[in-house]
Amino acid sequence: MVDESTTWDESVGEHPVANAGDRSSGVRRIVSKATSLSMFLGVLAFVLLLHMPLRDMRWWTIPPYGEFLVRSLGVSWIVTLVAFFLSVPAAIVLAFGRLSRHLWLRYPSTLLVESIRIIPELMIIFWIYFTAPIIIGQSLDKLTSGIIALAAINTAYLTEAVRAGIQSVPSGLSLAGLGTGLRRWQVRLWIVLPIALRNMLPELRNRLISLFKLTSLLYLIGVQEFFGTLININNREFAPFATMIVAGVVYFTCAYAFEATRIFERSQAR
Repeated sequence: MVDESTTWDESVGEHPVANAGDRSSGVRRIVSKATSLSMFLGVLAFVLLLHMPLRDMRWWTIPPYGEFLVRSLGVSWIVTLVAFFLSVPAAIVLAFGRLSRHLWLRYPSTLLVESIRIIPELMIIFWIYFTAPIIIGQSLDKLTSGIIALAAINTAYLTEAVRAGIQSVPSGLSLAGLGTGLRRWQVRLWIVLPIALRNMLPELRNRLISLFKLTSLLYLIGVQEFFGTLININNREFAPFATMIVAGVVYFTCAYAFEATRIFERSQAR
């Protein structure tokens, strides 16, 4: 009997058995990580109960604020997604600027990116919230200031990822595109950039997770995001154990959920 895998025509596409095995392997990996997370939370709860009785953690103070917590978590994700999608085109432009042969493009792009990367994130948030209205002569609300600040921070870090993705594309593809009569900007836009973005999928996921965690700093300028809402609950109810454990579990769970995207990345890579 001839093995099915030896008779499969590779020109037709990926072998169905291999494809199914890859998906099942990814599912098993996610289940394994979810099991590890459950065990970690169980051990954490056990350790906490050893040092403090459950009744002293004041868990009952959290459920009455459930609606506000869900709403503030939605604000955190809205800020994250808006800032992320604003930063992607800016990062692409700056990445091509850093790779440009023209000094008048490369030097300003490098200076802008490195300046933002060096400055602490909290300082950038404060600077945009307090100083930008003075410069532009128009006041900015807290949410808009937070989105602009996070978009600027993410742009600086994402620029380096885009630049690395562009440099990972074989130069022969660009030469082939130029040989077909395409202009240089068309080669970069239609050939180089799509391949670079596909190579960057893991880093794009990491930047989205980091951006979501950075939203916790916006409570310092008055944005009612998830962490700020928990701080307000703690200030009112004085339940530091309950509020901080809820914060840690929610942030960890939201970041952990992106592990599922690895199945998509693996299928794209094949």
